[in-house]
Amino acid sequence: MKGTGLIEIIVYAAILTVISAFVVNSIVIINKALTRVRLERKLILSADQTMQKLIREIRQASDINASSTLDVTPGDLSLRTYVSATSTFLTDADFYLDSGRLVFKKNPASPIFLTDSDVVLTRLLFSQIIASSSKAIKFEMGLSASTPKSTASSTFYGTAILRGSYD
Repeated sequence: MKGTGLIEIIVYAAILTVISAFVVNSIVIINKALTRVRLERKLILSADQTMQKLIREIRQASDINASSTLDVTPGDLSLRTYVSATSTFLTDADFYLDSGRLVFKKNPASPIFLTDSDVVLTRLLFSQIIASSSKAIKFEMGLSASTPKSTASSTFYGTAILRGSYD
């Protein structure tokens, strides 16, 4: 008798089913991991851009305005700062939370959002550090991003000394 028997076909089908289940499960796990990595990357990139702008503006500032809301979350930071890095003209720069996004406004320019639209700012805390010859701002920023099946969140910290506070 030549050909394939019924038992052989059932065995081959069972082996194919087991291998297929393993491959499909592997693809699902890889997809979940890739989604998580993309969310974490989105958080890190958004935090990096936001922190660079915060640190650059704090370092350029000469003083902290009294209108700042410090040591509470969500905080506001209002700085007395220079129009540009080479300018001697002073203006105000503000960082504040609006609809879960960090906003930067430097007079007379229009406000701009610093965080991505799909990244939510969950915590924003500014603290003032005063030393004998300088002032600094320490900040804490909690960010969160999510998809329907995954969520990633992280907290970022930074500190910058005000340029005009030490002479």
